[in-house]
Parts: sequence; C-alpha cells; structure tokens
Amino acid sequence: MDDLIKLIRTYRLTAGLAEKLRLAEEIFHAIESDLRLFVFSQVRPQSAEDVLQEILKAIITSLKNFRGGTDKEFWAWCYRIARNKLNDQYRAQASDRLQPLPPEELWQLVDASAQDTALTAGDRHDLEYVMNLLASSKPECGEYL
Repeated sequence: MDDLIKLIRTYRLTAGLAEKLRLAEEIFHAIESDLRLFVFSQVRPQSAEDVLQEILKAIITSLKNFRGGTDKEFWAWCYRIARNKLNDQYRAQASDRLQPLPPEELWQLVDASAQDTALTAGDRHDLEYVMNLLASSKPECGEYL
C-alpha cells in the first residue's frame, strides 16, 4: 500500500485531536508542492497563494470523505477539489471585471494613458461624447454598457 494512502487511512481511524493534526500536517506537506505547481500554472500570481490555501484547506477538511484506495484515486480526488476551487476563483474574477467604473475613474485612466501618447482633438471629442452618452443613459442600462 502506498505511504500516502496509509497516512490517510491512519488519519481517518485516529480519534485523538493531536494525532489527527499531526497526520493532517504530514498529508499537507506531501501534497502541497504538487498542488502548488498546478495552481500557479492556472491563476494569476497575485491570487495563486490564496487559492492554493483554499484548496489545501478543502482537501484536509474533507479527508474523512475520501473513499479511494490508491494514490492515483487520491490525486484524482485532490485535483477535482482543486479544479472546483479554481472555477470558484475564475467566477470571482469574472464578476470583478463586470463592475462598472465611475466616470471619474474612467477619465483618470484616459488622462494616464494620454501621458504616454497624447490624445488627438478628435479622440478627445469622441471620448467626451461617449462619456456623455453613458452619463445620460438609464442607470440600469449603464451597468451593461
């Protein structure tokens, strides 16, 4: 029997809290580096560490639910949890992108980009026209624009 599976079975059969924590820590250290590589290749670096922690926490707290008997089954189970947590992260990122910026912030972005490349009078006129259209649209429509 594989060492990792032995650790997991021992964890599930152990009643003492101190021993369970020690075993959970051993399992954590056994899987952390492989999952780190997987996670860091899938999400932005600024959120990868948080996502990894969520994945590891979900795995450790769900160990009692794992019913497989091989390393291969355990890793498949771990990666399924990881993919679910990554999907949660993707959904959160997508909803963050859909938040409309207030007009003042949009103008700050335009002014900041104009420092690198100056806007032509025509571009500035077009931007002002679009900003006025956004401002005059119905509030519920503004979110979609």
